[in-house]
Amino acid sequence: MAGMTVLPLMPFFDICNGIFVNYSWKKYYPKSSADVASDRNFDVYMGIDVFGRPTETLSQSSTNVAHDVIKKDEVSAAIFARGWLYETKQPPDFQTAQNRWWGLVEKSWGVVQNYPKMLPFYSNFDQPFDEYPEDPTTQPIQVVVE
Repeated sequence: MAGMTVLPLMPFFDICNGIFVNYSWKKYYPKSSADVASDRNFDVYMGIDVFGRPTETLSQSSTNVAHDVIKKDEVSAAIFARGWLYETKQPPDFQTAQNRWWGLVEKSWGVVQNYPKMLPFYSNFDQPFDEYPEDPTTQPIQVVVE
């Protein structure tokens, strides 16, 4: 079922709150999936394989190409295999590589300004820093809003 649009999955899509379409999709799949999903177009999550395994919209350091297609066609994105940054130890260091990669996502989607509706709000953006124990710049980010 790799690379399918939503059409063959409609019996499942109709009874769930969202569906993840695999990462091996063609550039026209997001638009055709959005058309089929109608007013539920953002419940369709097009997979993006960060390792960039064979697709028309390779990822890695060009992840914004896939994100641009997904955003233009008004469906959601599902990021698959984000471990690429950790596993390939992108230079010059993890934190710089991570910021650069997420900057590509921001380049496509912009900054979404959604805030918690109820306070207090707590989140822990804990990243797997044990992968880079030699990097003293890696610190977990904790946010508390009261």
